[in-house]
Amino acid sequence: MSTLFAIPTIIIAILLKNHCTPVRVTAGLSLHNLLLFILSTVIQVFAGYHFYVSSYKSIRHGAANMDVLIAMATTTAYAYSVVVLLYAMATEKAHSPVTFFETSPMLFAFVSLGRWLEHIAKAKTSAALTKLVELQATDAVVVDVGEGSEFSR
Repeated sequence: MSTLFAIPTIIIAILLKNHCTPVRVTAGLSLHNLLLFILSTVIQVFAGYHFYVSSYKSIRHGAANMDVLIAMATTTAYAYSVVVLLYAMATEKAHSPVTFFETSPMLFAFVSLGRWLEHIAKAKTSAALTKLVELQATDAVVVDVGEGSEFSR
């Protein structure tokens, strides 16, 4: 799901931010920031749910793992962008502010992609180890050399 929404978010962030004249929706809000806000909010809520639950459980047990880092980074980027955007709208700024709405979808997408690739690699490794164990000999011959003879490996 995160990748489904991350791709349009990245495209909007690149195309509208760098190649198009900003379209003003209201004072302090551009079409670019509005679209990024909508897409990143969906990703923050739905794709981020797993990370938030896992980080909460981790912190509750007195440990911090990668999910805590991801939840902190994405929440910080999202919250900063929302606050800056609301401030610009409240003070009726002439231009829409610089936001980081595309950061959280990209982080969620990259981490999810990395976990998927790791899962595939582990599955292939497990299958290869299973095949290797199947190659193990079922019968063995024991050779007794006797007391006076030498036996070396």
